[in-house]
Amino acid sequence: CGGLQPLVGEHTASAILHLKKRSDNIFVFRKVYATPKKIQENGVYLKILDLLSPTFNEGQLNSFKKKLPLIGSGHENESYHLLDLPGFGMLLLIRPEGELSTQIIKSISPLNAKLAVACNACLQNRELKKAHKQAVDINRELRQKTLELEKSQNALSESEKKYRTIFENVQDVFYQTDLQGNILEISPSISRYTEN
Repeated sequence: CGGLQPLVGEHTASAILHLKKRSDNIFVFRKVYATPKKIQENGVYLKILDLLSPTFNEGQLNSFKKKLPLIGSGHENESYHLLDLPGFGMLLLIRPEGELSTQIIKSISPLNAKLAVACNACLQNRELKKAHKQAVDINRELRQKTLELEKSQNALSESEKKYRTIFENVQDVFYQTDLQGNILEISPSISRYTEN
């Protein structure tokens, strides 16, 4: 929106509203960028948000878009201009000193298409960064689990070696059975009793 400032005036507030389609085929708007940041306190901005707060089905959205640009005024002589950002959402401009001229609105229209493309690229980049961060986190977690598994396997291997050493070198006879009482393993010391 910074690129629009020389065209629309230094004190013009602006907000970019992203149109999102939910899984139930309903459309909603949400703010992704605003200048100045304190625009949330602006009465005209809040009025537009109220206008855009309901959910739209496809028919309602198309009907709403046919009315654009939407021009109106709020308190303290502020005027608003709600313009279409094709394929992205809406651009809201709020001017303290009256309406934008038709000539300026016509000048802005080609910029809107470029701004929409830039906004989409920005969101895609944000999604890619988010996906990359998730992949890095998953990779880190897998590495940690692998290290833990290796430690567990090493500890188990050491434990088995100790057990085997004790089992094979003990002087008394040790044996292991299953639940039915069948002998599974007998210590080599049994040979002292069976050689005769």
